[in-house]
Amino acid sequence: MDLNFRLEILKNSSQISDDTMNKMLQTIEVIDKLCGIKLNEENGSMLITHMAIAIERIKKEEFIEFQDEDMHGQIKAHHKFYIAEKVLCELEKNLKIHFQKGEQWFILMHLCALLGGDDVKV
Repeated sequence: MDLNFRLEILKNSSQISDDTMNKMLQTIEVIDKLCGIKLNEENGSMLITHMAIAIERIKKEEFIEFQDEDMHGQIKAHHKFYIAEKVLCELEKNLKIHFQKGEQWFILMHLCALLGGDDVKV
């Protein structure tokens, strides 16, 4: 399964809207341009799925908490944390959306995992 198929499943099951699907396709392009990483099912499925559902939560004004201080510390200590923050900021700007702190932590966690390699160009 590729990411487009994953997004189609989410859309066809009414989990995400057409607008959110378009934002996720845009996210895939932005990460490729910004980081030189081509997202696929293996490296991007968790990030794309989480972001898509997060956007739907924002539309419904539903918010999640992420209060695990140990996990915050682990994410902040990741060697690509500051790059992940920069990527998240660019994604928010490009998508014209602001993720709440709880969502940001989860997205940063996924971005750190994605960016973990040393061949990132940001």
